[in-house]
Amino acid sequence: MAPPSLLRSDSFRLVLRILLGLVFLWAGLGKIYDSQGASTFLEALGLVTREHSDTVTLGIASIEVTLGAALMGGWDLWLSSAIAFVLLALFTLVSVYAVASGAIVPCGCFAGAPESEIDVMTVARNLGLVVVAGSLAYSVSASTRSDIRVHAVGPAEHLSLNENDRHPGPPRGTT
Repeated sequence: MAPPSLLRSDSFRLVLRILLGLVFLWAGLGKIYDSQGASTFLEALGLVTREHSDTVTLGIASIEVTLGAALMGGWDLWLSSAIAFVLLALFTLVSVYAVASGAIVPCGCFAGAPESEIDVMTVARNLGLVVVAGSLAYSVSASTRSDIRVHAVGPAEHLSLNENDRHPGPPRGTT
């Protein structure tokens, strides 16, 4: 099944990767600038201990900044968007867990919003970002599949099974 024409559009992929890249850069730099909110969030849900929360937060922030730069720069776009999809899906699952458990914890997702708490809107925002990352990964994957299909069609002259073609130099058995 061919993807809709919008998903095959280079302009569409550019908008998605810049949007997603900015989100990851903003979130990662926010955690580096003020890691307390994210550390408190991880501790409050019991995901990490106090002595490890700052290290884990800075690790997540480093991944987010690197991923944001990779997306914005277009580096290995399928891999970058697939990693973004997986990370956002994990963040969404943790947010759903926080809301379902009734925990009142600070989000710590972005700089400048430390007072916000995890709620249904956080889950909805994350789901929207999962859709964006998934659309980008699918768009890049579909584009790659169609490129491969086009290149695979044509004469198969380069696939010669003639023994002399496989061994450069004079034919075997001659001097």
